Amino acid sequence: MHVEYSSDGINWSEASYVWDRSVSGWNDELTFDGQNADFPGFTLEKVAFKAAAGPLFIRFRLTSDQLVSSPRYTGVAVDDVVIHR
Repeated sequence: MHVEYSSDGINWSEASYVWDRSVSGWNDELTFDGQNADFPGFTLEKVAFKAAAGPLFIRFRLTSDQLVSSPRYTGVAVDDVVIHR
């Protein structure tokens, strides 16, 4: 899954940093891939980026292979999005 942001809804940039729980710090891996650490439960994920002042659009983009199409793997769920400026 990719987290992207835009100030105009047309030109998109990928979130620059992802929180790495294994080292308790930020890294520049730009996607969440594989099975989440808390499967079958949910995992809290964090991303960070510097957006320009003004409007902010955020989108979540999932790319997958045929394994995700199986009934057992339903893709990704996004819930409780919090934005700090």
